Amino acid sequence: MIDKTDSEEMILIPKWEYEKLKGYLKPQKEWQDRDDELTEAIDELHPCETGDHQTYTKAMELIGNRHSKGSLVCLVNYFLAREKQLKAMQERVGELKELVKIQKHEANQRDADQYSIGMANGLILSLATLNNINPKYVEVNPQYIKGE
Repeated sequence: MIDKTDSEEMILIPKWEYEKLKGYLKPQKEWQDRDDELTEAIDELHPCETGDHQTYTKAMELIGNRHSKGSLVCLVNYFLAREKQLKAMQERVGELKELVKIQKHEANQRDADQYSIGMANGLILSLATLNNINPKYVEVNPQYIKGE
């Protein structure tokens, strides 16, 4: 018999059983997390770093609702797919910014017409809506507008 002291009480078990249990109780390598390309970013977003405990609580709820590795993989897949969609949207916003720049230049020419000014302001409104900001419309001196 071998005796081991737990913080408050003594446990008596046969030595062979202790050796068997010792192997189960030590952390298994395959159970430990492995670092990958997201490890640093994940650490930076921990609520101890950001103070955003609401998001962490929601993450704990989402994880707690799933009990199989397959469900967790599906959850991660969902977020990776959403990330792709977000990147695609950011690219479109970049393209829209370029169109706004071009159209603002057109609207500020001496021979600008109502159409080019309206097009510029419509694009500016679209971009402002996507970025959740107030639009800053093109203001052109009326004497430069053709047809007035």
